[in-house]
Amino acid sequence: MKVIVRANRRDELLQQKQEWDDRQTAQKAQYDEEYGNLKSKEKEICDSVTAEVSSYLSGINLEGLIVRTEPTYFNRDKGVEVTVDCNDRFGGRGENTALRWSWTVKIDSDGTPKKKTSPWSGLEATTEAQIGQLKETVSALEILNSIDWNQLLNVELPQWEEYITVSERIPNRPNFESDIFDEELKALIGTNILVKGMFRPDESNRYSKHTSMNKKYYQYYMVIKDSGSQYTVADFSSNAIEKWEEYKGSRNMTLSEYIDKNAHGYRIRKDTFQQMLFKPLETVDVSEGDFNPAEGIE
Repeated sequence: MKVIVRANRRDELLQQKQEWDDRQTAQKAQYDEEYGNLKSKEKEICDSVTAEVSSYLSGINLEGLIVRTEPTYFNRDKGVEVTVDCNDRFGGRGENTALRWSWTVKIDSDGTPKKKTSPWSGLEATTEAQIGQLKETVSALEILNSIDWNQLLNVELPQWEEYITVSERIPNRPNFESDIFDEELKALIGTNILVKGMFRPDESNRYSKHTSMNKKYYQYYMVIKDSGSQYTVADFSSNAIEKWEEYKGSRNMTLSEYIDKNAHGYRIRKDTFQQMLFKPLETVDVSEGDFNPAEGIE
């Protein structure tokens, strides 16, 4: 059966949720567009530097030589960092590669070009081609060290505040899902409709650790009272609810009478209880006569 919820409050929450989510979707779309424009401008600047460095190295014949330019994110106002890589971090080793290396340069906080070379490794110089590659490496390094890096790297990157006018997400979104769920549970108060849920977390009891919050192990709950931050609930074993004819034995009572007699309430935090319940709600109505599992479980 479907849970009937007080339409006015639930519908109000659903409308508020839809309005909030629509605003969030629109703001996220605006953020994505602005962020895309920022990254496009960064890429345009970096590609320009890469192209200029590549032109300096155009006469160099080294297999796997790659030039990469990236913004110096931790020192944005000092431009970009250039990495020249020869089979070190990017790409694979070519057949005639003599060694693997990379060379980087960026402007430090004092405005001085700071150059760094990775440890050279994997030297192979047993063929004429490989020895030729070593000579090309020296030529490439001579060219790199002759470039006016202070002028080339000191470019002005786009500033975040120039492009980004909204945040990615609207802060402090209400927990509409929990509030709507709360309204659904409140609608069960005063009825004989039970909800299916897992056993509550109990880290202090080592015997129940494997059963708590595990969908393999569940029981049924009656919501008796709403106390603001807590519910008062009573629980009933799944065997009693689903196999009443076998469970009751010779006792001369109906399932609904058993529920009424054994509805011993206790308090539980709302957030904990909501986490325990199966979603969407699975309910059974035990208000009339013996319960037939084939008809009552949704």
